[in-house]
Amino acid sequence: HSFWLLLNAFLLVVIKRIHLVVIKCFFYSTQESKEFVCAKQVILAITKFALSQLDWHPLRDSRVQDAIHAVRNVQAQKVFLTFPTDWWMSKAAYPSLSIISDRPFNYFVYWGQSQVSGHYVTLASYVDEEQAHFLHELNGQGPVINGSTPGLHRVTQCLLDHLLEELAKAFNIDRTLIPEPISSISQYWSTYPFGGSWVVWKNGYRYDDVISTVQRPSLTDNVFYVGADHSTGENPGWTEGAFEAADRVIEKYFL
Repeated sequence: HSFWLLLNAFLLVVIKRIHLVVIKCFFYSTQESKEFVCAKQVILAITKFALSQLDWHPLRDSRVQDAIHAVRNVQAQKVFLTFPTDWWMSKAAYPSLSIISDRPFNYFVYWGQSQVSGHYVTLASYVDEEQAHFLHELNGQGPVINGSTPGLHRVTQCLLDHLLEELAKAFNIDRTLIPEPISSISQYWSTYPFGGSWVVWKNGYRYDDVISTVQRPSLTDNVFYVGADHSTGENPGWTEGAFEAADRVIEKYFL
């Protein structure tokens, strides 16, 4: 009789453990809000930069840290300017609708004439890495120009003067022939909350080794990472990378 009581008690404990669901609680905090969340499972569909900002002890493990930083963020910046005339066609010695250059503006593209305002819209500069950092520093100096979008998307006089001087050289015209822009906006992707425009893999890392580490940073917690930044080939940063990362986790842990 005592044997069966002990056996039943043992089976009851086993059954309870089989059905035990571990619930993790996290303190979720951003610049805008703070929230305490509890969940059976957590899936992190975020960027590498966002993942590196999480304050969760398994992510501080040296092995996981090395895997997270197997990819690096690339800085990039775009500047859009609108003009009253298409001076790059009507005034330029070498008229062109687009330019790829080794000058600091890097890319210039005419986007067309607005059917609402009649203004001529240009991507006046698209740069990455050191050039992006340089232009970002310029954009922190001097007054904001008239017609600029305010705040983080501003365009300052220092940045504008530099870009127009370089564009004048590229089109081989006098700087005075370029009219002042009517409106402007800039975007720098390396600051919060982006951390970068896209990522590239560093040398010396194997896809499978890194991805198997970051997709489940802690083997004792049901916390999974499906960020596109840690995908293979040319997929990082693209929707295909997000699909690939999600498929890997689903096939390994949920099927």
